[in-house]
Amino acid sequence: DFRIDGTLEGTIKTKGRIIIGTEGFIKGNAECNNADIEGKFAGELKVNSTLTVKTTANISGEVVIGKL
Repeated sequence: DFRIDGTLEGTIKTKGRIIIGTEGFIKGNAECNNADIEGKFAGELKVNSTLTVKTTANISGEVVIGKL
């Protein structure tokens, strides 16, 4: 599992969970089984299972998910 509370530019891939905190920002590609987004994401997001989007989330780009 990964928790991002800062800025990440590039690609992140895991079989676990990606959590983007309220101050977190990912710009690039992300692939995981589950994701919780409270911060910002820009790029291509692939979630094999469940994506949880909080009220503070800001997502732009291509999103492919199994369940929202």
